[in-house]
Amino acid sequence: NDSTYAAYLARQQKLPLSERDNWMERMAEKRAITLGEKSEVIQETLERNRPKQYFLLMPLLAWFIMINFRRNHIYYLDHLIFTIHGMTAYFIIEILTQPFIHHVFGEESIFSSIIGLAVFFFMLWYMYKALIIFYQRSKRRTYAKILTILILFGVAFKLTEMVMINLIYFVAV
Repeated sequence: NDSTYAAYLARQQKLPLSERDNWMERMAEKRAITLGEKSEVIQETLERNRPKQYFLLMPLLAWFIMINFRRNHIYYLDHLIFTIHGMTAYFIIEILTQPFIHHVFGEESIFSSIIGLAVFFFMLWYMYKALIIFYQRSKRRTYAKILTILILFGVAFKLTEMVMINLIYFVAV
C-alpha cells in the first residue's frame, strides 16, 4: 500500500534479500503505483477518446455481424452501413442523456446509474429489433446471434481499452 514508488523502494531496502521483490515484480509495482497516481488523467483521457474507439471498432462489429448472419448473402458494406446506423442511434441517445448525467445528477448518483442502464437496455432492444427487421430472422435465432455478437464485441472493446490505457500510460509517464 505504498503511495509512491520511492516509499516502495525504501520499504524493499528494509527487507532481507530473500524477501525482496525481483526486477519484474518491482516494475509491475512501479506501473501500478504510477497508474494509481495518474488514474484521474488516464480515466479522463480514456473517456474523451471513447467515441473514437467506437468509430474504430465499427468495421470489426460489422464483421462480427457478417459472420453471424452469413446465410443472408449480404455484402460486407451492407453490414457496415447497418453498424453505422446502430452507432448513430447510440450516439444520439448519448448526446441526449450525457448532459443529465454530467450536469444535472452528477457522475456518481443513483439516477446516473439508472440512466446508464436504461440506455444500455434501450440500445439492446433497439439493435435486437433492427436485426430482426434487417436480416429477417426469427426472434429466437436473432436473440442467440445478438448474444454472440455482444460477447465478441465486448471482448474486442476490452482489448482495445487495455491498449488505449497502455498508450495513455506511456504518454502520461
